[in-house]
Amino acid sequence: MNTFRHPQWLIQLIVVVALPTVTCFGYYSLDYLGEDEAIWALPVMMAYPVALIGMVGLFRALFSPRRSRLALLLWALCIIAPIAILIWVRHH
Repeated sequence: MNTFRHPQWLIQLIVVVALPTVTCFGYYSLDYLGEDEAIWALPVMMAYPVALIGMVGLFRALFSPRRSRLALLLWALCIIAPIAILIWVRHH
C-alpha cells in the first residue's frame, strides 16, 4: 500500500501562507471588474479559494493508492475553471 505521509509543519506552513492570500487576491481581483460587470463579483471572489481546494484535491488524488481518472479530471477542472474566470476578467 502506498501511503503518503506529510509532516505537520508543512500543513501549518500552507495554512499560514495560503489563508492571507485568499482575501488579498479576491479583493484585488475585484478591482478589474467594472460597474456593469458586478454580477461576476462572487465568481471572482470564489475563484482563488476553489483553485486552492482543487490543487489539494488533485494532489490527494495523485497520491491516492486507488487512483481514479475521473477524480483526477474533476479536480483538474476545479483548478482550470477558476483560473479561466480570473484570466478572462483580467483581460476583458
